[in-house]
Amino acid sequence: MTDPAPTAAPAEGWEPNAQLQLRWGGYRSRQLAGLALVCIGGLLILPANAATVDLAFLGSAIHVAGWLILPAPGWRRVVAAGPSLIALWSTILGARTLFILAVPLLLWLIVRRRRLPSYPVVALPVLANLAGLSWFGIFDRPPLVTLCVGAVVTGAWLAVLVSRLLKEPSKRVHSGDSPVEG
Repeated sequence: MTDPAPTAAPAEGWEPNAQLQLRWGGYRSRQLAGLALVCIGGLLILPANAATVDLAFLGSAIHVAGWLILPAPGWRRVVAAGPSLIALWSTILGARTLFILAVPLLLWLIVRRRRLPSYPVVALPVLANLAGLSWFGIFDRPPLVTLCVGAVVTGAWLAVLVSRLLKEPSKRVHSGDSPVEG
C-alpha cells in the first residue's frame, strides 16, 4: 500500500525521500521504524564483548533491517547497510575507534539525500572522539560512547536544519534513483 499523497515535507521542498512513491507502507511509519531499528541495532552492537556477542548478532540483524525499510531509493539503502554494520563492529576494537561512527552518519546523509552543505557534520563524531579521549582517556569507554553517539545524533539533526534552511526543491529524480521504491 502506498501513501495516497506525500506528506507535508515535499511542499517545503527539503525532504526528497518524502516524494517517493512507496511500494508498501507509509513514508512516516517507515521512516520512524527504520530509524528506530537502525538505532536499536547499533545500541546492541556498541557495548559488545565476548559475553554479549549474541546480543550483538541480534543487533546486527535489527540494524540491517532498519536500513532496508527506510523510505529511500533501494540502492542507497542496500549500499548503506553493510558499511554501517562494519563500522559499528569496528568500534569494538576500543575507545580510539569510536571516530568510525562518522561512517553511519555519512551513510545516513546519503540515504536521506541531504544536500552537500550538510556533510561537514560528519566531522562531529571524529571531533567528539578526539575530545573524549583527552577528557576521559582510553579506558573510560561508556562516556566516550555516549559522547560520540550524541555527536552522531546532533550531526543528523544539524543536517536536517541545513536542508530546511536551503529549502531547495528536489523534484528531479537523482540519476539512478527510481521514482517508485520498495
